[in-house]
Order: sequence, then C-alpha cells, then structure tokens
Amino acid sequence: MKIYFTEEDKKEEFNKIELEGEDVILIGEYIEPVENEENTYTIVGDAVIEGELYHEFVTVFSLLDEPEEMSARAIAQAEWDWFDYVCD
Repeated sequence: MKIYFTEEDKKEEFNKIELEGEDVILIGEYIEPVENEENTYTIVGDAVIEGELYHEFVTVFSLLDEPEEMSARAIAQAEWDWFDYVCD
C-alpha cells in the first residue's frame, strides 16, 4: 500500500529528508511498508546526492517506534533506526 505525501506536505517540505552523516537529501513521492517487517518502509522519489539529482531513488529504513499515524508525513518525521539504499 503506497502512502503518498500530500500537496501540503510537499509545500511545507515534509517530503524532504536529509540523511544524517550523508550528503544526501531524499525528496519523497511516497512511502510503502515492507511486507512482514515491523516498522520498516521504503521511500521512493528523487534524491540529491553530492549535488546531483537522481530519479526513482529507493531507500529502505526502519523506525525505532511505530509512527503516530499511517501518513507519509508522520512516518518520515519519526525517528529512524537505520536506512540503506536499494540498488536494482
């Protein structure tokens, strides 16, 4: 089930996530729960890596706790435990 960022989320830039310790900014289009993995999601959209723009960029991440609600904004703003990039 894809959970899309709303136009309001995008306007207020809640879909932009700066990854700690990395020169990466994710610009999410939607978040999707990973099947059979508790509090684990993928975020799909664009990414700016060291100043270069990449499209259809996928990052998998896990949250320390369940999000307050099942909205893209709440999931993105929750505290992340770990993340990794998905390469096809």
